[in-house]
Amino acid sequence: MNCTVLISADSETGLMEAAVQHAVPVHHERDTPDLRNSLRTLFADMPMAKAA
Repeated sequence: MNCTVLISADSETGLMEAAVQHAVPVHHERDTPDLRNSLRTLFADMPMAKAA
């Protein structure tokens, strides 16, 4: 999926909730364990900035 939205959060939990809140209405996904697992995989593949 080609999506250019950038989401940031203070925690992985916050990131997950923001990503799900985007995916459901915008990409017509359902909030399921499979969706959340797919998002976790995407998170693991992305470089994460660490707070100084």
